[in-house]
Amino acid sequence: MLPFLKARRKEVVDIMELLFSQDEIWEMTKREIEWEGRREGQQKGEQQRDVLYGKLIEQLLPLGRIDELPAATRDRNKLSALANEFGLEI
Repeated sequence: MLPFLKARRKEVVDIMELLFSQDEIWEMTKREIEWEGRREGQQKGEQQRDVLYGKLIEQLLPLGRIDELPAATRDRNKLSALANEFGLEI
């Protein structure tokens, strides 16, 4: 939710109650909660991906195989093969 709306949440709810039925407000709230959950899940997935890529860099660089990383970022099979090779969890 936007910072402005968060700061004025009570006002927003009061206005919404005048404009919408309780069922409509509940549906909007559910959609907002679902959207925030998806966004948080996406952020967590991105963090996990970044950790995996960091670990792959640590493994590939000393072996002179860093050129394999770009292919792994585009090809799920290549990523899986490298992760398996170095004992990393996807």
